[in-house]
Order: sequence, then structure tokens, then C-alpha cells
Amino acid sequence: FRSSWADHLAFFAYSHSAAGSPARDAVLHRGENPVLMYMIALSLICCIAGRVVSGWKSAALLQSGSGLSKLHHQDGVQNEHDAVQKMTWNGQDVCVDDTSAEGSVQADFYSYSGVAAKPAQGDDCPVPCDTTTFADSILLSTKGGDNCFQWPGSSGYNSMNQGQCNGDGDSFTWDQYLSCDCGAGGYSPVVVSGKVIDGTTATRKTLYTSKCIVDTAKGSFGICGRISNYEACR
Repeated sequence: FRSSWADHLAFFAYSHSAAGSPARDAVLHRGENPVLMYMIALSLICCIAGRVVSGWKSAALLQSGSGLSKLHHQDGVQNEHDAVQKMTWNGQDVCVDDTSAEGSVQADFYSYSGVAAKPAQGDDCPVPCDTTTFADSILLSTKGGDNCFQWPGSSGYNSMNQGQCNGDGDSFTWDQYLSCDCGAGGYSPVVVSGKVIDGTTATRKTLYTSKCIVDTAKGSFGICGRISNYEACR
């Protein structure tokens, strides 16, 4: 009985093991040595366990489509489009432009100064919005939610989240911060006239494709804006 059991175990281990593996070496030189038989049994168990784990992994990847999607699923996120863009920032370094043109609207900005009137945010721009007053262009992500995107701008510290295409088919709204992480780190790096400007509180902004309005009002000077590329919202 012992010999029959040993031979069956040896044959099974040999047939399910890779060439040059400890299991095959043990089978070829086993004799009736109990130590070698123990090696055969141990190698066989490892072999079977490895195949079972590999099978589980393959089934999981097949079900999710990819390893990345499976990781997102475990984190409670259904796909990569739902993943929130997060970042860390030391509160000092100037922001970098990290917004992709894909899935973003483009806003053009125009500067004015020395105007007699003192327009407020949202008023019609007091100067023509053309090449004579053009100042800068930025991309505003339509990804929405808490996804945070940054750019330097004139202050060096700007970020936005909660971007949304509005139902009028003409405007885009977002929350803007004077910090690089949408206020997540609690930093307020901008100082104007000796006063620290809160970088953790958002300013709600809206721009339009059909008109150019005041984006930032600073008395007799400021910045106007208009959406120049609205394709990501269509």
C-alpha cells in the first residue's frame, strides 16, 4: 500500500511540475526516502496553490477588463473616468498647468485699466475683447466634482474644480481658488497689499461664449473673460 501510494504521488507530482523543478528532481531520485517524499508532497501543494491563485487573478481581470479597472472597483470607483484627480502641494511652489485640452473648454482673458467706471464681476467688459487687450488663455476641465486642476495665471496660484457645462449651451461655471490644490491643504499663498488672500475659499465663476464679461474686478482695472472653445460641452 505504501509503495502504491508513493508511486501515485510521485507520478502526479512529476506530471504537474515544471522541468527542473524540486518536485521532478525529488521524484527522479526519491527511492523510498521519506524526506524526499515529503519534498514531493510539499512541492505538489505549492504547485496546486499557485495554479489556484493564478486562476483567481485571471478571473478577476477578465471580469473587470483590466488590472486598473479592478483596482478602481476595489476602491469603490467604477472606472478611470470616475477617479478623482488629487495632488499634494507644499503651499509655496508656483502652480503648474496640468489641464489636458481633451475634455476642457478654453477661456480667453483680456485686461483693462484706467477706466472711469468700476465694473463688478459679471458686468460687461468695459473694453473690446480683441487682440489689443488679449492677456492669456487657460483650459477649464469639464470633469467636474472634486477633481482639482491648477495653472499659474497672473498671481502664480490658481486652481479650479466643480467645472460644469450649463444647460443654456452657452456658459461654463466653476469654483476657482487662489491656491494650487483647491484649498485642500489649507494654504493661502497670495498676498496683496500686505493682506493674505484666503486660498481655501472658492470664488464661483461663470463665463459665456456669446459675451465678454468682467472676470476679476479691481476698481479701475481688471480682467475680462470669454469662452472661446466650447466643444467639450457639446
